[in-house]
Amino acid sequence: MFDYISNIRSHHTVPCTTDIFHTVMRSTIVGQTCAEIADCHEQMLRGEMSRENFETKKSELKRRLPAFCFHAHFKNGRRLNAEAISSGLSILDIDHIKGSPEAFFHEKVKDRVKELGIVLAHKTPSGEGLRLVFIIPQGMGLVEAQQWLAKQIGLEAFDEACKDLARCSFAVPEEYVLFIDEEELFKEPHPQPLSEGEGSDMLQDTPASTNSALAKTPAEHSTPLSLGEGQGGEAATYAYMTASPDRYGLLKQFAKENRQNMTMAERYLWDHLRDYQHTYHFRRQHIIGDYIVDFVSLEYKLVIEVDGGYHAERQQMEDDARRTEDLNHMGFDVVRFTNEEVLFDTGKTLERLRKILGIE
Repeated sequence: MFDYISNIRSHHTVPCTTDIFHTVMRSTIVGQTCAEIADCHEQMLRGEMSRENFETKKSELKRRLPAFCFHAHFKNGRRLNAEAISSGLSILDIDHIKGSPEAFFHEKVKDRVKELGIVLAHKTPSGEGLRLVFIIPQGMGLVEAQQWLAKQIGLEAFDEACKDLARCSFAVPEEYVLFIDEEELFKEPHPQPLSEGEGSDMLQDTPASTNSALAKTPAEHSTPLSLGEGQGGEAATYAYMTASPDRYGLLKQFAKENRQNMTMAERYLWDHLRDYQHTYHFRRQHIIGDYIVDFVSLEYKLVIEVDGGYHAERQQMEDDARRTEDLNHMGFDVVRFTNEEVLFDTGKTLERLRKILGIE
């Protein structure tokens, strides 16, 4: 068993179920944040951003991300080394790979995943590195296992910071995943706990940092949700605002974080939508079913989404189409604007919005 945290600043953990794992990987905040990191990386490669500025921006963006504590489960729900129970898993981080992480994985790792006990492999949020989650071999401790795996795949250097139980891994979108053995990843218990006293440094009361993937499953709509945005404290509930109980708490946390980290385009449009609050009562970053929509008027069943550049990618376009279809089935109309439309063609965007709202 391993745990999940909503972000690396949090000390509160919950056991990570397969549902939580999949929901996190498909969440808007993970997709958007990793897309922003990828955009910054492209700017660096084009010479439009220095390596130093890229690293600074990447660190800022990664603070938004939820994370998995693959090394351990924390018995009192507090991410402290002193309260950690080993999961029997370890992480090997390989940073700044020459060439692509995909090429490295296919050349060095792919044909040996069973032999090496690898249960998850994915690109890191920057797209420059590779993370391997693997079962600790019998009789080895955490650090010894990392050194063993590095030697097995011919590595001379790897990130040696992943040596304490409270170390965690930032979540990444499912398309970053190169391999997963879900049965083994969630198998309980793994055969080998850490050896006694795996280093006195593990007993420090320290938080962690760092990076992981996968498919979204439809929720069983069972528990009614309150309107939740916090405007007026309404107690009403709606059939289309339901999700399985184990997801709602997670989505609610994501929605809160999304509201705190709105993009420039979202903030700009929100300022204009508030002009229509008296009639349309728009809510921002609001849960509907399994989704967190950018803006919604529940009374008029209208969802408004603001799309960044990554929404033009084929996989994301397919995901957006599926999302729109699901929301349509729940009775909502969905309108999409791009960041560029909101920020640089504001007049036409607002004109289109007024027509949709029936405002002359």
